[in-house]
Amino acid sequence: METDIFYNQKDVAEAYLRFRPKYSEEVAKVVLEYLRNQQDNPDATKKFDFMVDVGCGSGQATDLLSAHFNKIVGVDICEEQIRLATEQNTHQHITYLVGKAEELNVAEQSVDLITCGSSIHWSDLPKFFDEVKRVLKPSGCFTEFGYWFSEVHPVGDKNDDLIKVTNDLLAKLIYLGPNHDAEREKQVRGSVYGDHFYQSIPFTKTKHKSLILTKIWSIDQLRGFFRSSAKYHELLKRKKSIREWFADVLLDNQDDYNLLEALIKKVERIWDLKPEHETKLQVKFEVNIFLFTKKGT
Repeated sequence: METDIFYNQKDVAEAYLRFRPKYSEEVAKVVLEYLRNQQDNPDATKKFDFMVDVGCGSGQATDLLSAHFNKIVGVDICEEQIRLATEQNTHQHITYLVGKAEELNVAEQSVDLITCGSSIHWSDLPKFFDEVKRVLKPSGCFTEFGYWFSEVHPVGDKNDDLIKVTNDLLAKLIYLGPNHDAEREKQVRGSVYGDHFYQSIPFTKTKHKSLILTKIWSIDQLRGFFRSSAKYHELLKRKKSIREWFADVLLDNQDDYNLLEALIKKVERIWDLKPEHETKLQVKFEVNIFLFTKKGT
């Protein structure tokens, strides 16, 4: 898959580790409470045995739940992501492995929890769900959570009209893009927003919770976030489409590969930001958590 190659590049993997937002403890709390409630004799003081984080990337979601399991395996198809995750790993009970979501090297009915943090849309869903059924314990659970870029504005300056202009501009860059695959967009959005993804899961559907994740970023952090996106780099390969979609942003003689810088300048003009000052941005992500149990399946 072309995206596998993209995320397997050293500079991209390092940008992903540095600039992608980390999930909050509130996400961990929701997941653990749900998992405990599926057990016959729930005990809040006892650790669970085994968790597998599928599509773990550089380990952001893996580390989030590290204190609550005796053993954790993070799996990702990209070797460079696994290399960084291993380098960053400070836990003896966590192991990172290169592997496919559809072919987990895990024994049948051995896993308490399978997690996917912003990664399930890269999987072959029917094959992956078969694998989830195979490895989960009878009381095991599966959770998928993902974030969707929601809002950005300077700290202390909240103008709804300018927020909409900015959001529309940046969302076009990272999520939609010219000549995008409509079915793929539906799958990506569904994995975060719910209806399409939620209805496709072949497990007992029992919980869906939404949270807001707020970060305070510099302009450079916002720039890094977009550079870590596969969608942005796909856009750079479509020069004609870039010209059509971003005619109001790019100058006639501007290099298409300066698209991101042109967009950043546009955002600075929208908000009348002064380049000589380090502006802090409030960036919000909508986080959706889907929780499923193997019971009754």
